Amino acid sequence: MKRLTIMLAGAALAVSPALAQRIQTRGPTGPEPAPTAESVRANFAYASCLLRSNRTTPRILSLVPNTPEEQRSAFGVVMLTTSSCEGSGRRSPTSRIALRGMIAELLLERDFDVATGRRLDSPVRRFDMPTVAAAQRLPADAQAALTMLVIAECAVRANRAGAAQLFTTDPVTPQERAAFTALVPAIGGCIPQGANLSIQPRQMRGYLAEGAYRVLAAAPAGS
Repeated sequence: MKRLTIMLAGAALAVSPALAQRIQTRGPTGPEPAPTAESVRANFAYASCLLRSNRTTPRILSLVPNTPEEQRSAFGVVMLTTSSCEGSGRRSPTSRIALRGMIAELLLERDFDVATGRRLDSPVRRFDMPTVAAAQRLPADAQAALTMLVIAECAVRANRAGAAQLFTTDPVTPQERAAFTALVPAIGGCIPQGANLSIQPRQMRGYLAEGAYRVLAAAPAGS
């Protein structure tokens, strides 16, 4: 049996495999604070600065999330640009996976019209989804992130219009909550039987952004 709910008042998207329990919802020093519209705007401004300031930033999407290689790449990007990107209304997210999701959403907006699937720019390189056997050799956190990306890609295919609507909304707003609610059937239909997952809406939005990017980039140009 599976279960899907969104805590519209604030904090988590919960769905009811074992991998779900490994999904990161904590910052480096403990549970992430509840995001506010202002803090998420500052996080997106920081991610936008990274993209403008460092040409290697999109490379993050070519690496399997939550692997040592991806962590080194993300750390390198942040260390090279933090001094110029922090401040003036820009602030780094406490979660690396949240930062990856914001970068994915900004690239999605740059490279595609999500509603129509039309390409606006050449897609950046994405990692190839590993086989089940290869995925089982990855760290637990990487396996969990891959599970979420598979679910996100499935949900985007099931309701691309709903995903496109989500990305027109500002985070931590009633409009975003309504867009998530509209996506519940699509996401729920992609959850494996017996799943028990828990994830914050901010992170789910990031997975959906990367999932949408992967779906649209894989489609033939002009389709």
